[in-house]
Amino acid sequence: LPGRVARKVERAVRDSLEGLVDRGIVKSSESMVPLTTKLIGDAQTTSVADPVLAHLFREMYSAFHKRRSLLLLNYASQVRITDVPWAPEVLMSAGKQASEAEGRVTASRDVAQQLVQLHMKHWPEVMMPNKFVSTLSGLLDTAKVELKLVEEIAADIFMGGFVNKFVEQ
Repeated sequence: LPGRVARKVERAVRDSLEGLVDRGIVKSSESMVPLTTKLIGDAQTTSVADPVLAHLFREMYSAFHKRRSLLLLNYASQVRITDVPWAPEVLMSAGKQASEAEGRVTASRDVAQQLVQLHMKHWPEVMMPNKFVSTLSGLLDTAKVELKLVEEIAADIFMGGFVNKFVEQ
């Protein structure tokens, strides 16, 4: 195959996240974030016994994380996945047994560790982008790891100040 076509075919390969990063198809941690939704969705639903319910939650999780972020007035935040009435119920039902809850905690910790290792192995000189940091923060919360991560600070241009998460930290 001509080089140009071969490069296009190479980009269509199906591989693990680590494999895609190692091949150079994923070129930054920022471009890696959209690919993490399947890993995180799987970790979140690791203990959901009903496969249809688990699939529904993973699809909803994926849809939420594909949204563009918007800067809203009065420091308002966009709808979070936990604002969907049945989403917390699905996850709570998965954690009713201590062993099930531990499965979610362990799976989330493992995914967080994998993402940090990939970033540090391939882009150690690059500051972790905000989307990556917020993804890690959510994983670490689920994993019950008490670690404060700070995103790159940005002033709200409409309100002339900073959102509470920057003030609190």
